Amino acid sequence: MIIQQVKHIRKNHRRIGTRKLFEMMQQFMLEHQIKIGRDALFDLLSAHHLLVRKTRRRIKTTNSYHRFRKYPNLIKEMKPLATNQIWVSDITYWKLKGDHVYISFITDAYSHKIVGHHLGETLETEESIQALQKALRHGGREPSESNSS
Repeated sequence: MIIQQVKHIRKNHRRIGTRKLFEMMQQFMLEHQIKIGRDALFDLLSAHHLLVRKTRRRIKTTNSYHRFRKYPNLIKEMKPLATNQIWVSDITYWKLKGDHVYISFITDAYSHKIVGHHLGETLETEESIQALQKALRHGGREPSESNSS
């Protein structure tokens, strides 16, 4: 009965997952005095090849095949022995209410601590420079550390 009900629901909702199915079927299972937990439903659907596979969304943000000059990695063979010897930077983004915001990080290569950051609305150079300026202002320490000394 459960398999028939799942197939009936999936006629209109082909990609609905097992967790939502479980919630939708609570009344049906109560009416038919069927007691089955969520995990058992997963197992049942798996045995009947009815689980919906997740589609992987791969967002590619790096394009290394461009017309601009690529600078050599000057620290490739270096291994930091203490904090503040090597800083590295990265930029990532968050999608908020349909818009993107970009966060620039400056990270200490030895301690892996973020020593500077800046949240901006664009990918312009100025946003990364502000992250670097914050790191320089705090001398490679987190703001709370520099206030206590």
